[in-house]
Amino acid sequence: VPSSVRPDSYDVNGAGARVLIDAARAAGVRIVFISSLAAHAEARSNYGRHKLAVEGLLNEHDLAIRPGLIVGSGGIFGRLAAHVKSGKPVPLVDHGRQPLQTIYIDDLLTSLSALVRADATGRIVLAEEPAVPYRLFFETLCARLGCHNRLLDVPSWLLLAVATWAHVLHVPLPIDRDNVLGLLEMRFMTPTTDERYRLPTVRRYAASIEEFCRAAASLSEVFPFTRTQDMNGTASET
Repeated sequence: VPSSVRPDSYDVNGAGARVLIDAARAAGVRIVFISSLAAHAEARSNYGRHKLAVEGLLNEHDLAIRPGLIVGSGGIFGRLAAHVKSGKPVPLVDHGRQPLQTIYIDDLLTSLSALVRADATGRIVLAEEPAVPYRLFFETLCARLGCHNRLLDVPSWLLLAVATWAHVLHVPLPIDRDNVLGLLEMRFMTPTTDERYRLPTVRRYAASIEEFCRAAASLSEVFPFTRTQDMNGTASET
């Protein structure tokens, strides 16, 4: 449950996770938890704090996966790509210097399958290395989608204020206050390398974006707005 939906989401998510984990243990079901790179001790975002709290409920027999930003047709990346396709300016917090690590959806699923088959336990980080600066990621995404969005350098305090008031006034934005806090707290995490698991090499952000565009074009996928462009820049009705 997002904090933007329920102010008590931290307690709700924690209690819900505890119920599920207890039920799984009672049934003898193995626990694999999809966490986040946002889960760390200094996290201020509710999302990162929630993920870290659930990790704290796991034991040595469980598996926690911390993936990078998942490049695929949904989730945060899907919303970011849709925003870019809309042609609207892209706000960059503090010049977009934050270190971003991504993982293409196919690489994530292949890694998950390998880890489950190997009965892996503990905490596993699945992400590209090295990290890419947030600005360069958006420059690459804009270029591949054939868009010419303006990249706006916005001070973190101003973007936090705008996101907070947008929530109060129910004005939709591509990111909310929690997303901004998450951006400010982004840090590099060393990906797990363990020969026992035979994990695939996680492709770099540019290759992930390219593969995403190819897959979207071949499946005739569209973004959630009325008039857009296909992956090659041709206008079309959706």
